[in-house]
Amino acid sequence: GDNSWPEGQEGLREAMEDYYDKVDHVSDQLLKAFADLFGLETDALQKLRSADSASDLELLHFPGDADAGGSAYSDEYRTAPGAFLIFNNNEPCLQVRGLEGEWYNVRVGTERLVVLIGDAMERLTNGHLPATKFKVTPSRHERQAIKFSARFDPDVTLQPLPEFGDPDAKYPAATQLQLLQAK
Repeated sequence: GDNSWPEGQEGLREAMEDYYDKVDHVSDQLLKAFADLFGLETDALQKLRSADSASDLELLHFPGDADAGGSAYSDEYRTAPGAFLIFNNNEPCLQVRGLEGEWYNVRVGTERLVVLIGDAMERLTNGHLPATKFKVTPSRHERQAIKFSARFDPDVTLQPLPEFGDPDAKYPAATQLQLLQAK
């Protein structure tokens, strides 16, 4: 549906729409790079997205927590249902899990973008590119973040591409919309 824009915030809508377009372009470039990395046609992943993609942009605000100790809110991790999550944070707030199960704090800053691989890419590559497992951590300081969820078109079936062993799929086929609804 349509977004609600707060009154009295001159230029906010234009700035956010411009940011969306730019980070969406970054997503397309990442898809091209991964296609090249895996020896696919340059647009093999990109053509699964259009102007109708399920991508979205969120402005997030986290109030400070005087009792925060730097540990994650819970031991539960999450993954993103789309192709990528692209964050820009002003304060540390993320931990990602390494391949051996260890947790790492993500370095952030207003001049950095943090890219996390999503479930859709894991399915398309049959696990060759695993989704990033992450946790949000509390902070004593108030913080803001911009989160862009790069997704494929809602009706795109996410199953291993032929280059990744379609007959030996690790995951059942699902649409991008089904992955979103499951989260």
